[in-house]
Amino acid sequence: MNQKFWFCLLLAFFFIGTKSIFGNEKAVKLYVENEEIKNLPTAPVIFHDCVVVPVREILEKLEAKLEWRENAKELLIFKDNTCVLFTVNETVAKVNDQEKVLTVPAVIINNKLMIPVRFIGETFGFDVEWVDNLQDRRIILIKKNKPEIVDEKKNDEEKYLAEDSICKLMSVRKKNNFDDKYLIETDGKINFSGKIDFVKEIFLSGNRLAIDIKNCEVDSDFELNGSNFKNELLRNIRFSQYKLEPNKIVRVVFDLEDGVDYFISKLNGVIEIELKKIKCNCKNIECDENIIKLKKENGFINIDKISQTDLYDEKKYVFKFDCDLEDNYGDGKFFIRNDYFSSLEIKNQEIMIYENKIFAYDIYEDAKNLYIKAVNPKEKYENILVIDAGHGGNDSGTRNNNVNEKDLTLDIVQKVLWFFENDFDKSRIKVYVTRLNDRTVSLSKRVEIANDVGDLFISVHINSCPNNPDANGTEVFYCKQNNSKSKNNFSSSDLASILLSNLIEELNSTNRNVKSSDFYVIKNTKIPAALCEIGFITNQNEFDKLCDENYRLQAARAIYNSVKYLLEN
Repeated sequence: MNQKFWFCLLLAFFFIGTKSIFGNEKAVKLYVENEEIKNLPTAPVIFHDCVVVPVREILEKLEAKLEWRENAKELLIFKDNTCVLFTVNETVAKVNDQEKVLTVPAVIINNKLMIPVRFIGETFGFDVEWVDNLQDRRIILIKKNKPEIVDEKKNDEEKYLAEDSICKLMSVRKKNNFDDKYLIETDGKINFSGKIDFVKEIFLSGNRLAIDIKNCEVDSDFELNGSNFKNELLRNIRFSQYKLEPNKIVRVVFDLEDGVDYFISKLNGVIEIELKKIKCNCKNIECDENIIKLKKENGFINIDKISQTDLYDEKKYVFKFDCDLEDNYGDGKFFIRNDYFSSLEIKNQEIMIYENKIFAYDIYEDAKNLYIKAVNPKEKYENILVIDAGHGGNDSGTRNNNVNEKDLTLDIVQKVLWFFENDFDKSRIKVYVTRLNDRTVSLSKRVEIANDVGDLFISVHINSCPNNPDANGTEVFYCKQNNSKSKNNFSSSDLASILLSNLIEELNSTNRNVKSSDFYVIKNTKIPAALCEIGFITNQNEFDKLCDENYRLQAARAIYNSVKYLLEN
């Protein structure tokens, strides 16, 4: 006889009464997070050493969402990014489209669907513990584990560093004899996906370019005589095991000659550094820390006619004058290389500043000099929003047909920016966007921008549940670990609540509530932060809406109104 027969027989006994099943044993008590669930409509049942429980009462305690399909006798369960489909009397469930075998079939008892409690634990990341104490009471404990985070919102760095994936520095060599390109080669384990910056360039005093490789150690057979590379561009190459704790970092240092620029590319565990000699004809320019000084040699500069263009996503800032600059200041690149600037470049009427981080600028003058002073944007602007278009570049996010999440999020964010730039109320809010086009931006870089310049941070995403095309609605996440009050006296949870309220009202979408999670970009920011899931790309109705520009404009307007409310009230 098969399991279904025995299970149906068990149900017959169940309706006679649990005492006839268990004899004189006391009933099973059920605890979730150390809290007993009392007055269950149907008590837990033991069958073939398997405990089956009423699924709705348990999973609602675990903050899951359930949807019952009466005609098909199916139950859909959604929690975090997991979708599960149960069918009555079937021993197979679908977890994100993957079939999973149940110990006993899902069955209805007293109008309640019952499934094995251990399957709940394994599927949704909970520990299930069976306790049989001296009083012969049987208790099920479900202990919450830290949920796994998937997609871009996963803490990629913590996962990567926790794995046994230390890369090794294998060689440093010249690429060929025909150009000035140098290769730093690892064993290939290094991750260049762009989500986390595992390679960082630092320019040190004395014309030294340092390349730091995180989660890396020097191979035991590696040898390097850096003086062999000496030429008109390069004096030496050196390396060291720069750090061991908390993460291993290998540092490779290129000692450059004066007037040498560099260009770095990364692919398949190889870092390529190209060196170029740059002719500099600049004159009458000095730099002292964060102040660039232009001497007034000839002619008159009208300070009121200098226009400014902030290309912060490219780490550039452009000043355009109303006169040609070359007579007074020459042309070409002028190397600075301090904590503020890499260099500046003069061409015709423009000065292009290459920044090491995002700055705002003050311009002032005296009788002898014109001064360009870099300041933290927080010193210049009353309130600053940093808004993040999820994914980008080689990370498309979720998708439906040829429509990518990265493109939808970018369009919504660009529309938010448009609202602020065309704010007829003359908003006192400055907006920075983590990416203004389709390019790869690491999670750590997004967080860095937010922490450097922002007063609040919003990340925009599109949801997905391939196993359940009916899943729909809007939800907003915040991190409990990052929920202190801002200078404007609101928290991450306040931000999430206002965003959700406005998005639901503007889009007329299903309210999937404010939720807490430790997604990387909202966990690691030091300012109020929230992550919006606008709608489901896997739901045909919402997909059609997301493809409508007016719908995306409505989403942007909701975000705009939320920020205005929090920062200007």
